[in-house]
Amino acid sequence: MNLESIQEKLFERKLDLIEYFKAAFDIYKEFLKNNKLLVFSTCLLLMLITSLDIFNKYLMALVVKYREVKIAFLVMMLLILELILSVGHSFLIGYYFKKIVMGIEGTENSFEFKKFFLKMLKFIGIQYCLVTFFLVVSLELNLLHLNFIDLMLKIVLIAMFFKYFLYFETYYVRDFKIMDSIEYSHQLSKANRLRKIIPEVIFILISIVFVFIISLGISKIFGINYQIEIITTVTSIIGFVFWAIYFQVLSISIFLNVEYDYLKNQEEKNINSDSNLDMESETIDCKNEENDN
Repeated sequence: MNLESIQEKLFERKLDLIEYFKAAFDIYKEFLKNNKLLVFSTCLLLMLITSLDIFNKYLMALVVKYREVKIAFLVMMLLILELILSVGHSFLIGYYFKKIVMGIEGTENSFEFKKFFLKMLKFIGIQYCLVTFFLVVSLELNLLHLNFIDLMLKIVLIAMFFKYFLYFETYYVRDFKIMDSIEYSHQLSKANRLRKIIPEVIFILISIVFVFIISLGISKIFGINYQIEIITTVTSIIGFVFWAIYFQVLSISIFLNVEYDYLKNQEEKNINSDSNLDMESETIDCKNEENDN
């Protein structure tokens, strides 16, 4: 099934649970076939970030043990490098969303990389600042033994996410600003929250069970040793990349299906509104003619 026919399917009507998974898998196959270099580069990037993280933890242990200034300086440099690479990974998450939608809707020719890069950079900066702020607040509340307030804060944040950010793919794939994306996501969420939550939760649970069974099987067959841990880590990173891509495709499939339905309903409302206005105008004209007579 080509992407054009998949788009027609998403536009035609709201899909059910099984249809979402099927549509996502068809898009997933096409995406992997057309973006081999991007997927390979993502695997390498995540391997590099993971390797840096492990090496940094080893160096930090040396700093604590020997209190060596040179090692501490190296740790700082590597942490900065890891942060830069993490920003690059955050950019790729948004780029994947955009790339998937461009493939479905055939809008690759109108894509402006510089504009999208600056848009993502702004969002990543705000995201990092907010995450840091809430982590600091949470830490302070725990230090002051205000665990209940910390719990309530987390519950409020989760509730806000499900109310306003469930369809936030809008920001990545449409030409909207952050606040416009939040409002649009909120509009799409109305009567469509479970449509997004249920497929994603099912997919995550199946993935957890699958990973648990595979991990248990490997440990039983090969035991635990240094070589097996390296192979398992590399395999896990590659598997995670392919898993994450499918998860994004599934999210986008649901998003587009809901958005298309929302836009059709809005168009019907506008047509009905225009028809009512025309009828009111005709009625007024008739009354005016009667008065003239």
